[in-house]
Amino acid sequence: MKLKFEKKFLKKLSKLPREDQVRILAKLKIFEETGRGDLVKLVGYDNIYRFRIGNYRLKMWIEGGECIVFDLEKREKAYK
Repeated sequence: MKLKFEKKFLKKLSKLPREDQVRILAKLKIFEETGRGDLVKLVGYDNIYRFRIGNYRLKMWIEGGECIVFDLEKREKAYK
């Protein structure tokens, strides 16, 4: 699966501590290569998924073989 990143996601990622950035990018690389990860389709939305990495939640849009990561939130804010 091919990953693409929106500017909003990249901006939020750049503000995180370096070790969190590395962990998130490593998990996304594994997902890109194998398709494995904690991925759940969001109820009520077409092709929008939540990807869990530790205390962070990523939102992504998946269609065909392409995945666009568009948002990043801490767990506490993601479910409000």
